[in-house]
Amino acid sequence: EKLCIVRGAQCWHLRVHAQVLCTDGCPLDAISLAIKAALTHTRVPKITVASNQSVPTSKSGKQADLDLDESLDESVLFDAESVPVYVTLCALGMHLVADCSVSERHAAGCALSVAINQFDEICAMRMSGEFGLNLAIVADVLHT
Repeated sequence: EKLCIVRGAQCWHLRVHAQVLCTDGCPLDAISLAIKAALTHTRVPKITVASNQSVPTSKSGKQADLDLDESLDESVLFDAESVPVYVTLCALGMHLVADCSVSERHAAGCALSVAINQFDEICAMRMSGEFGLNLAIVADVLHT
């Protein structure tokens, strides 16, 4: 909705390309923080439908002529509040440890990456590694 240009017809398409140069932790966590920080400072240009055009709909299939204001004075700051942040927890024995180094990650039996949105809701989970997790420990961590 925040990237909508013409409701039901056209919107901005957002792509993020990230390249990790060096890491001593979890790249997913670092990339998610970098994306959120970058989007917090992103400005979206003001776009209006040309005055001689009717507003297209998804059913009409028409493309509208759009006027792009290239001046930053009229641009809008992108609201990055809804962009989730990942936190990866590594299982070391009966403990889940956050912000592990590479050597700690190799010693861990598995890792659980959890994406958390601005309402402290879990919106994605990913598990990696060779072993499973004790669900009681995961439930305890997720509820605190």
